[in-house]
Amino acid sequence: MKIFTETEKWRDPWFRGLSAPAKILWWYLCENCNKIGVVDLDLKLATFDCGLKITPEHILELGDRVEHVSDKKFFIPQFIFFQNGNLSPNSPPHKKVIQLVEQFGLIKDGPVFRYPNARVLTELSDIQQIYYPKATLGLPTRKEEERNGKGKGTREECVQYCQEQGLTASDGEWFYDKCVGNGWKNSGVQIVDWKATVRAWAKIPCFPSQKAATGTGKISNMEMVVMKKNLDELEAKLHTLEGQYDAHQSWTASDIAERKRLKGIISELKTKLGILQ
Repeated sequence: MKIFTETEKWRDPWFRGLSAPAKILWWYLCENCNKIGVVDLDLKLATFDCGLKITPEHILELGDRVEHVSDKKFFIPQFIFFQNGNLSPNSPPHKKVIQLVEQFGLIKDGPVFRYPNARVLTELSDIQQIYYPKATLGLPTRKEEERNGKGKGTREECVQYCQEQGLTASDGEWFYDKCVGNGWKNSGVQIVDWKATVRAWAKIPCFPSQKAATGTGKISNMEMVVMKKNLDELEAKLHTLEGQYDAHQSWTASDIAERKRLKGIISELKTKLGILQ
């Protein structure tokens, strides 16, 4: 099927604001839909065809330019008008389009058509549910994982939980950075409960503070790089915090606690790195 394309899209602020994969996705949808703008979007096939990873995040970027119909089917509201202008039953090229409009029950809305019950998806979780329907597999949804303390922990949560397990704050920092660096995978397998992973690793033991205390091994070069990076970030954060106050200002209770926390972690890291304090 041959279609018209908007050559001025490269100057359109909306199009220019998209990420590169989202731009390719928009082009891909317009060239793979039927005559009325309906397209079945298989992310794996789109990734293969486009030559780069296409994800639910890229669908979300398109905003109201696409509407979700059902399953993996999407609709482009402006497609019919852009390709055909106002439809006329006397125009031979329009007859097939009009037939599909009637077949799919599209509703005229000004210059564009609307697909009954189609909607714009504004939440990433809604799109993820389409392509990764955990609930249908009997697995917990992302919201349930978060509610149960599973999935991916934040840096602060990792630090707090490690301390609750008798580890140090810097162990929590190390654990978080290691998980982020590995894509939240352990030996290539996706971590489904990060708290359970902390407990399991603590029993080995493999946290930096445990290795330092038992002499079970030296800090690896990679761990050294991560710890130095953490140290730089923490010292910068402490410097910024202290820069908010002068000698005549009183510190808030929350900032006092944060300053103490940062100094404690910095001290631990410097000790492990062998830096004189």
